[in-house]
Amino acid sequence: MSKDVDALFIIKTLVSVQDKDTVGHSNRVAKYCHYFGKHLDLSLHDLRLITLAGYLHDIGKVSLDEDLLSKKDITPEEKQIITQHSIESANIVSSVLGLNEVANVILAHHERWDGKGYPLG
Repeated sequence: MSKDVDALFIIKTLVSVQDKDTVGHSNRVAKYCHYFGKHLDLSLHDLRLITLAGYLHDIGKVSLDEDLLSKKDITPEEKQIITQHSIESANIVSSVLGLNEVANVILAHHERWDGKGYPLG
């Protein structure tokens, strides 16, 4: 692995310290991405791409306030702030040479088929 990718995993670890649920969630998402990718007979390249995106999709939460992440009832304004983590995650990952494809997957991880997702709708 490159030093840049190692740095991403360090940031992912920082996020897990900030939000205890994120690390388990990210590991499960990566596992499911890998499982479904194999089931869909994706190429090794695409399988690696979606698995890495699963691990790193919430890395942008490092930019959010700890209290906001642990809050149960959030205001519409706070929800808007939280939804920005997709953009932050994609920006962090795209800063690593060769991971633009992963960043594009991460950017879209809260999009929906009916256009009601975020951040692009």
